[in-house]
Amino acid sequence: MPDLNHFSIISEFANIPGLVVYGFENTITAFVGDKYSNPVKPNTVVYFNTTGSIIQGSSVSTGNDPRVSVKLITAAPYPIDPDLGPGFARVTATTANEYNQNISKSTVVLFSGFPINFSVSPTTFNIPNGGVQTFNYIVADENNNPIYSGNKITVTVEGNVRARGDININMPDTQSRNWTMFSFSLEDSDPTRTEFSRVYVKIEVSGISGTNVINIQGTSY
Repeated sequence: MPDLNHFSIISEFANIPGLVVYGFENTITAFVGDKYSNPVKPNTVVYFNTTGSIIQGSSVSTGNDPRVSVKLITAAPYPIDPDLGPGFARVTATTANEYNQNISKSTVVLFSGFPINFSVSPTTFNIPNGGVQTFNYIVADENNNPIYSGNKITVTVEGNVRARGDININMPDTQSRNWTMFSFSLEDSDPTRTEFSRVYVKIEVSGISGTNVINIQGTSY
């Protein structure tokens, strides 16, 4: 029979585009072992529920493999966790131990949205001859959470400068808000030139979460 110390749950993705796409499937797997650290007996039932979207209700162990999996399928309702806030859902797996008592384990899945919170600072600039200008920018969804993995963030520039820093990002599978804040710098690419030059900067987000663009411009010498 299942044992709480040998019962765990994981999500295939920590961050899914649940506020963008209906019908996106995320595999939820429970690992169910007995007190001897072996797979539980065949036909052990594990039940699943979620505080956001829809999940297949149960799955049955085979006895040869401790893994029992179902699909979490994005749909209404959107989750709001009392501790973590909007966008976070708790997915729980429940079964019964040898005393016929319910035992449960939970995991958290982020339902991320469109890259709506998108800004850069400063929005104007004047780079002196041989100088450098640093920019900070934010890419986040409507709840200030990181967008879905696989989305791309690119910074392209035109003018007498070169860009360094966070200029080509492939978003990872993450729930961390550290992945909503980025920076790059523009530096004079040819200090021997002193002519006035226009500089154009384009920051673009693209992928399953949607597309958004910021264009800014300034000058360099």
